[in-house]
Amino acid sequence: MDPGLSNLKTIFFIGIAGTGMSAIAQYLAGTGKQVSGSDRYFLPDLLNDTREKLEALGIRCFLQNGEGISPATDLVVVSTAVEDDVPEVLKARQLNIPVIKRSELLALVAASKKTIAVGGTSGKSTTCAMLFDILQYAGKNPGIISGAGLVSLIMAGDRSR
Repeated sequence: MDPGLSNLKTIFFIGIAGTGMSAIAQYLAGTGKQVSGSDRYFLPDLLNDTREKLEALGIRCFLQNGEGISPATDLVVVSTAVEDDVPEVLKARQLNIPVIKRSELLALVAASKKTIAVGGTSGKSTTCAMLFDILQYAGKNPGIISGAGLVSLIMAGDRSR
């Protein structure tokens, strides 16, 4: 099933606090998609640093109980840690909302842009940051999906506030 990235407006991530999931969620929110998600670690009355950071970016976060998914949801994305009996997966299937793995969404993102993928055992985040800075300096408008916090992006975000 290929929903096509350009056709998606509202995307819900189950397991959004994970490094890989939150990176893609932040990227998509930055492109104007309406992004929200849940995580088993988002508990009532318990502070969660990842949740606070996501919400500061306009990404709504929910308890993992199904309340964040509605008929307006275009796509549900699950991490490999999410079981098929999680309330959101069941609700999405009940509402006939497509459910795809994080890797499938990442493939949709990569197919929608010219992409440089960096793999390996160590040095991936540093290499990504260097490529991002080089492309930005060259006048390109790069995007980045990285599990690491990149200081130049964080500082640029702080300057814009």
